[in-house]
Amino acid sequence: MNTAPKYVQIRDYYIKNIENGNIKFDEYLPKEKEMCDMFDASRMTVNKAMIELRNLGYVNRIQGKGTIVSNEYKNTKQKTIINNSLSKEIQTAGMVPGSILIDYRVLRGTNCPEIAHELEVKDDEFIHYFARLRTGDGKPLCISYTYLTHKLLPTLDITQLEGSFNKYLSNLGYKRTYGYTEFKAVIANEEQEEILNDKNIVMLKQKIFWHINDKPFEITFHYFLGDRITITEELSVKCRPDGVENKQVTRGYSKINK
Repeated sequence: MNTAPKYVQIRDYYIKNIENGNIKFDEYLPKEKEMCDMFDASRMTVNKAMIELRNLGYVNRIQGKGTIVSNEYKNTKQKTIINNSLSKEIQTAGMVPGSILIDYRVLRGTNCPEIAHELEVKDDEFIHYFARLRTGDGKPLCISYTYLTHKLLPTLDITQLEGSFNKYLSNLGYKRTYGYTEFKAVIANEEQEEILNDKNIVMLKQKIFWHINDKPFEITFHYFLGDRITITEELSVKCRPDGVENKQVTRGYSKINK
């Protein structure tokens, strides 16, 4: 039985069928009402799945026409538009990076079913989980929550988590092959307010999903203090024969603000 949230099931159904060619490039998907009937889901759930597919480059949503299959995901998988190391970004901003371990646990897939589904971890398999406060010159920049599949990293030296995790992985011979990132604005929860010793904080939530050898490996959520990061994306625009513009990110990067 598939225990993943319904929107994830819908998203993954279309990813699988687009990637294996059952649904072709430039083909229109069914209307949202039809999808609701197909998957026994609410309109809100279907819409959430379509938004994720658009963000991943599998579809474009055209007002008045519907949702059409895109091939931008092929470029997304070959082009990493996220920075490899937060520690390096902090150094680039002229600060000394720091990392304070807040929590470390080993979870089963049943403890975090949505994360487990994305990492392709079974219910009885394990996931490394750790939370860290990231700092620049000793001042808080963000709180990071990381999930790693135990299958690809059976042993983890937690003493290394208060340094650069990227450097630790590199020293072990691990090389990330591709990934994607997405951002959204959020309000800090009570736990985050307690860690930061402040209230009513606006934060920028960044999700990073990394693969190693084309296998899901890591999901990290960074919660940046709202004024400590700037995101820049460069776009290219291509016009289809029917006059519809396709916008594609050609380069993206973030900058830590001192």
